[in-house]
Amino acid sequence: MDLAFRYPAYRRYWSARLVSSAGSAMAPVAMAFAVLHLGGTASALGWVLAAATVPQLLFTLVGGVVADRVSRARVLIWSSLVAAAGEGVFAVLVLAGVATVGQAVGAAFVTGTAAAFSVPAHQGAIRTLVPARLIGQATALQRVARNTTKVAGPALGGLLVSVVNPGWALAGNALSFVLAAAIIAKVPAPVAALVPASVTVPVTALAPASVTVPVTASVTAPVTASVAGSVTAPVPRASTGDFRLGWREFWSRRWLRWITAQGSVGVGVWLVAFQLLGPVRAGPAAWGLIAAAFSAGLVAGSVVSVLRPPDRVGLVACANYAAAGLFPVALALGGGVPVLAVTAAVAGFCVDLALVSWSTYLQLSLPDEVHSRVESYNTLGHLIPVPIGYLAGGAAVDHLGVTAVAAGLAVLGALAAAVPLASPAVRELRIATAYTPARR
Repeated sequence: MDLAFRYPAYRRYWSARLVSSAGSAMAPVAMAFAVLHLGGTASALGWVLAAATVPQLLFTLVGGVVADRVSRARVLIWSSLVAAAGEGVFAVLVLAGVATVGQAVGAAFVTGTAAAFSVPAHQGAIRTLVPARLIGQATALQRVARNTTKVAGPALGGLLVSVVNPGWALAGNALSFVLAAAIIAKVPAPVAALVPASVTVPVTALAPASVTVPVTASVTAPVTASVAGSVTAPVPRASTGDFRLGWREFWSRRWLRWITAQGSVGVGVWLVAFQLLGPVRAGPAAWGLIAAAFSAGLVAGSVVSVLRPPDRVGLVACANYAAAGLFPVALALGGGVPVLAVTAAVAGFCVDLALVSWSTYLQLSLPDEVHSRVESYNTLGHLIPVPIGYLAGGAAVDHLGVTAVAAGLAVLGALAAAVPLASPAVRELRIATAYTPARR
């Protein structure tokens, strides 16, 4: 069996993602209860969650252009360091006992800004590290590792919050960003992902000076030999033409418009229910267990994706939103910790199947030179309603209670799962067809 781990660049990238995920697994629980322990209400938590999303709305399209135009490794390194700074400063304030909700909002905005640049870079990275036939496997293996850390992470985060101080979990996350940046800096650079024109590569083992390597859009093979020194090139400035090209490529694909519209409802429903209503309903230890159950479902989904990757991308996406809708139903019906944990695990399983199949399809069907830009429009569509949902959801919980808000979210989730099935473009979406020119 041909494995993605045969490729050194992928192994290092996989390791960096594993380290970062190990730290990030504790952070959501720690941040949520740090805010609640500071005297914050559901509305205050909604403001913090919204603050992490708003910069992604503002900068995701820019991040997509940057990821397409310059070194994705460079983007990932700097975004990791920025996230480490934001998380680390707030961790120190929490540990010192002087943190405020306003500072939590500021820290969330910094980490959200870093995510606006790192997410598009990650979305286009794997296709430059392994052959096309291994993209699905490489994506699933990456998620197996990341999701495994998330099983123990939330439970450990809940324990730290209950027994010690949430600042320690936040500090661990900041350290993980620094370590991930150091590992990515050593990833053998895929030539096609660096610059659109040419790069100057010092090759000290071959010559005392340097050589110029032309790069064209047709070059897709990863460079697995180590390169001495660093790759340098002038950073091209983004223009309005870059954004227009990404928009044309995005809008020309009917299936992509449908899935983006679906996600604009379904993603918001899930995030508000899970990240806002869940912590408000449960205590730190109980919520850590529920979040760990969700992560266990993610791991199971990743394993299934490795062994038997789903082919029907559109149907899997709809099933995912239907499963995710079970969690707000359980909240609305007053389900206890075991019920919430089971529904979270089912949601996690379906979420990961959908994410792996969707990511694989996009990486196989979108042109490399516009890949990150097109995905940025998809991401932007998913995120636009989220900060509004956090703010409105927090205020609604304070006035109406968790049960009423959860019931409304359950109805919206059912609509997000069912309506796209009316489109043949969604029903017929299959990975088996992604190797042909992008379908319209």
